[in-house]
Amino acid sequence: MQTDRTPRAHLLAIALACALAGCQTDNAANTGDTADTADTASTAGTRTGGADASPEAVASQHDAHTAATAGAASPPTVDGPPREGGTQTVEQSAARAATAHTGTGMADTGATADAAPTAPVTDEQFYQLALAGGSAEVKAAQLALQKSKHDGIRQFATMLERDHANTNRRFAEASGKPATVPPEPQAQRAMQQLAQQDGAAFDRAWLAQMDKDHAKTIALFENAARSNRTSQKTKQLAQSTLPALRQHAEAVRRLMGQLDAR
Repeated sequence: MQTDRTPRAHLLAIALACALAGCQTDNAANTGDTADTADTASTAGTRTGGADASPEAVASQHDAHTAATAGAASPPTVDGPPREGGTQTVEQSAARAATAHTGTGMADTGATADAAPTAPVTDEQFYQLALAGGSAEVKAAQLALQKSKHDGIRQFATMLERDHANTNRRFAEASGKPATVPPEPQAQRAMQQLAQQDGAAFDRAWLAQMDKDHAKTIALFENAARSNRTSQKTKQLAQSTLPALRQHAEAVRRLMGQLDAR
């Protein structure tokens, strides 16, 4: 009986030894597979953003994308004083530009350098503009008498000087302002340019200036005559002067036709 148990025990020992050896082999194989998987994942990560990209290139692309996103999210700013607690916005800049364009001083009537006011004028605005315009017409008439040799222009200039001087005296009495006031800056520049011309060139340029000036003056007087911001006295003065102004304008156009016919 002892002889039979010995071979059997020996076989059990061999079987146990084989089983232990097989487990160690499987563990080694599993470890190798895990390492290969980690290497593959690392390689795939470094290739993000382009084939065979290096880690440095990937980091650079990420930084560039972050900077571009931050720039796009920032609100636009413009030059100028910042608003309280931040930069000036486009809307604030537009509001500042509109305010600067309106300016300060006399209320805006819609007038430009070469056009009469479009909004209803007040007594103050009307007399200021009318007296300055009358002074400019007197000086223009005197310039024509000095430089022009055209008989028709000289006769018209004599009438122009007389009529506008008389009108300014009437308006000075009504408004309490001086009868002689400086012409507006653009009128002074126009006279300076005319003074540099001679002969037929002067005659044509002078008549063209008178045509433009009288159109502007007539529009101003029509405005005052119908304005709801002028007194009845001012309305009557403006209305009573309009016929003479229209006669001046017709005389200018007639003289321009005579020059064109030559």
